[in-house]
Amino acid sequence: MARTVVDRTETSTTYRLADGRTVTELHSAPIRVRRAGGAWADMDTALVEESGAVRPRAAVGDTRFSAGGKGAFARLRLDSGRLLELGWNGELPRPVIKGSKAVYRGVVAAGAGDLVATALPAGLRFDVVLNRRPTGPVEVKVPVTAKGLTLGEADGGRLSIQAGDTVLATSSAPVVYDARSPHARAQRENKRQRGSQASQARTGNITATLADAAGGGKTLLLKPSAAFLADPATTYPVTVDPSVVLPLSNDTDVNSVFDGNNISGSYLKAGTEADGEKARTYLRFDTRGLKTPTKAVLKLTNLDAPACGPAVSAGIQARRVTSHWDATTQTWAPQPTSTTEDAVVSTEGSQLGACGSGTMTWDITAMVAKWAAGTANHGLVLQSPTETAQANYRVFAAAENTDGLAAPVLEVTSDEVITPGEGEDPADPGPADFKPGHVDPPTGNWMTSAIDLSDDGLLVTRNHTAGQRLDVARPNEQVLGPLWQLEPLGGVLGHRLKDYSANGYVEIALNVGTESYRFQANPDGTFASTDGGGTLVKNADGTFTQTLQDADIAYTWSKIGQEYLVTAIGSRSDGRQAVQYDASGRFSRILSPPAAEDCVSTPAACSTATFQYATTTTATASVLGDIAGQLKAIVYDAVGDPVPVTAISYQYDAAKRLRKAEDTRQADGDPVRQFTYTYDSQGNIKNLTTTEDGTWTLTYSGPGKMTSAVAAPTTFGATAGAESCPAPYASDYLLRGKCRVRVDVEEDSAVKVFRTPFWKGTLTGGSVMGITNDGCTIVPNSPMSGVSFKVACDAHDYGYGLIRNRKNGESNGLRYRPSQRTAVDAVFYTILKERICAAVTGYDIGPRGMRFSRRAKCYDWARTYYNGVRAWGNSAI
Repeated sequence: MARTVVDRTETSTTYRLADGRTVTELHSAPIRVRRAGGAWADMDTALVEESGAVRPRAAVGDTRFSAGGKGAFARLRLDSGRLLELGWNGELPRPVIKGSKAVYRGVVAAGAGDLVATALPAGLRFDVVLNRRPTGPVEVKVPVTAKGLTLGEADGGRLSIQAGDTVLATSSAPVVYDARSPHARAQRENKRQRGSQASQARTGNITATLADAAGGGKTLLLKPSAAFLADPATTYPVTVDPSVVLPLSNDTDVNSVFDGNNISGSYLKAGTEADGEKARTYLRFDTRGLKTPTKAVLKLTNLDAPACGPAVSAGIQARRVTSHWDATTQTWAPQPTSTTEDAVVSTEGSQLGACGSGTMTWDITAMVAKWAAGTANHGLVLQSPTETAQANYRVFAAAENTDGLAAPVLEVTSDEVITPGEGEDPADPGPADFKPGHVDPPTGNWMTSAIDLSDDGLLVTRNHTAGQRLDVARPNEQVLGPLWQLEPLGGVLGHRLKDYSANGYVEIALNVGTESYRFQANPDGTFASTDGGGTLVKNADGTFTQTLQDADIAYTWSKIGQEYLVTAIGSRSDGRQAVQYDASGRFSRILSPPAAEDCVSTPAACSTATFQYATTTTATASVLGDIAGQLKAIVYDAVGDPVPVTAISYQYDAAKRLRKAEDTRQADGDPVRQFTYTYDSQGNIKNLTTTEDGTWTLTYSGPGKMTSAVAAPTTFGATAGAESCPAPYASDYLLRGKCRVRVDVEEDSAVKVFRTPFWKGTLTGGSVMGITNDGCTIVPNSPMSGVSFKVACDAHDYGYGLIRNRKNGESNGLRYRPSQRTAVDAVFYTILKERICAAVTGYDIGPRGMRFSRRAKCYDWARTYYNGVRAWGNSAI
């Protein structure tokens, strides 16, 4: 039946059949990559020489091999900030290129062996191939260096490459084997000898160690057994095989006689040998978005079996795995659990000619139906049904195969439309019941926050916690009553500069814990940070200009009273916002440019937020009112609008506690936006009602230690329906998931491509609603090692998609206007700050051995990303 391609992702292709059904092919690893400009390119690991380096035509990441000479023989760039280099001691000849392999002849063991670097679809592998018996002991040293990554040692002398606590890549457990090895990674041309020569094949011992090297690098030292190499029974060539691969693949195999990891192997083995050897293959496919299947078939390219034909021995069983496993680290022991429920056996042997390759299939419709219905998808395991000692094995092409063989694929046919990669992932924890706030990871205290203003980048947020704070609340931020913190521009104004330039340094005390940056004087009069804060210049007028080391932000510091405070903040491309203070050091006015203007030199081109403080106290025991010295209102004045408006007003009780905040601005019949609070004797918020969250009652075991949150009954959804969003606030969609509508992700209104939102987990353990499209678009998903902003970008894409729906007439009951773009931008920033950066811990080591706070750096990046969407977001909708 004719079929037409209707959708592609990195790991899937969806076709529509003539009868209206869809067929989706899901792969366990990427089969295509997106080029600059958005076009897809099929994976092609064939090497080409370009600009003095050898690289694959199309692969995940940026893999480069040496074209000869000294230095690194392989470079693996994950993104603009993270790079892994594998070095070589000595000069390399120009490589001989064989498809995906770059072979450096005669560089090992006095010419007896070659270095072979292989480009994989998601990373690289390197082998040392000894073509003849060496005359003495063999040692292979591979210096490893990294930028933006941490190098460590895993079990068995394996190299571990980490970003924070996340393992991004590992080397496989090194192994040395001769030309007849039955190991799954043996060369394809030996497959026909496996059955008859398995007992003669040899695998030797190898010592692998990691040693610290200068500059924070590592040296991988490999010493294959001298006795194995000298043994007359060892058949050459002999391969010494360590590998490095990004953990993007979801296939591996494990073996009872080789308790190692095969994440980068070209072949997968499942079944048993007559001598008792057992092998299992693990596979996993991204089944998010799948609907109830009418048919689901697992297909693998079968390269080898004990015999040919449709029924060979006991066959290979496909079982559903029922617990977590990681292809990067999986070994024979321990293994995840699996079930024989819905298990399927295929007895096919090799299919073409005398044990030629062919396709082996399993009908796993019942398993996929469970995943589509919400059962956790932990993948599949292929194994012999009983694992008794008999010749009942199969060898398959892996996703890392570079010989052009078809990788594992799951083909799902459905009567319903399938959007691969979209929808909740039942293997991940679902979102907890929504509560009006979040746990602050550093302290475990309950924090309630709100966005009071977001227009034109005039971001004003506030937060409350009764427990001990880690981040410092400055006096000019304590103007909302006890335990509240005001955060103009999202909290980046809480740092303080200390001028010790007469003593040769300047210090910036951060509002992140008790951290600080120190800037040492340079001979040219500038100051350089010793621990990640960038550079400082003392200007002729006595102000300081701070340029951050990585993030695209510059601060201007001016002396206000006895302190140096931030008076301007911006980027090189997005314009500068200005901050003004009153005589008491309180925030008086913030100016923000709708476009890339400079609000310091051209304030008339900027919108403003003016902070009004009460001069008298009107609050009583029975009437809410003002408290002298506390914030009374914020007045918003849009550039070009002659009439300023009160954006939000605040009311307090006689105990100076914030009881009510109100934004009475309305458009299109929207409700008045309100927040009301009551407190217990310890200062915890015990009751709150907001337009966005409804009414809640909270209980605590101590200051900040919330034990329960109960929502009042709501009529939400009773009449509106699942596809309707009744409130216009961005946080409803991005944080609370009150509705789910498919949104248009294309900027060109003439073309509509829709994505369905689903829950996505954040680093703090919470969830936000978002779509899967292109991540953070033109900037890295991970601006710093171990910290991904992709979830926040996916949520932001959903918010913009809702606006685009409205713009293009796809309202779905929405009252969501383009003017609310700034609200989406604001929630994007709070997700970054509160749901991602708040969970970042530890320190990075900067120049001169000083350490600096990773959380402070994350906050800087959050501000940079917010600046980007604030300045350029208009073009997306």
